[in-house]
Amino acid sequence: MALPDESSIDDLFSDEAPASSPPDGGPVQARGALTFTCSKCGKKSAHDETVRFCPHCGAPAQAGGSGGPTTVKVLLVDDAAIARKKIGAVLKSLGCSVAEAKDGVEALATVDEVDPHLVVLDINMPNMSGIEVLDELRGKPRYQNTTIVMLTAEADAAVVSEALKHRANDYLRKDARVDQLKERLLKHIGRIRAGG
Repeated sequence: MALPDESSIDDLFSDEAPASSPPDGGPVQARGALTFTCSKCGKKSAHDETVRFCPHCGAPAQAGGSGGPTTVKVLLVDDAAIARKKIGAVLKSLGCSVAEAKDGVEALATVDEVDPHLVVLDINMPNMSGIEVLDELRGKPRYQNTTIVMLTAEADAAVVSEALKHRANDYLRKDARVDQLKERLLKHIGRIRAGG
């Protein structure tokens, strides 16, 4: 995902002349500026003085940083309490903060408040299927690029293929071993933390 041009935003926070973009397309740096990284969107920006909030999305910013959020916020959606407990424990062991929803209706009602970097979404739920929730989220500009991983209890290739057609990023088997879940989730969490 390409980053927007940051030079015009940096000008609002700097008394110096705008810096030109580095040849590698990285973040704009003003002479003698401090680099700040957003805790939510992971974008970096350079400023002559301390800033507390990201000029891109308004979330808290911190000096330095690796390019992505320190704590990845996850919305875990599943009607089965045992699945939420298992997947939630795995996510927490990977350093994520986890908010839970018991079905798709509750997920859509709380998603803006949670503001997740990652959504883990069961495919088969009452009231509203995971595919319907996925379509709703992808229909909102705010969640078009959010990482969404589907949960399935089935090994049916058609079910998985359907989820991927609706722009899910990946899928997890509920009956997978904990180490397998960790390995698969860590790929997405690592990319989010790196700001990708």
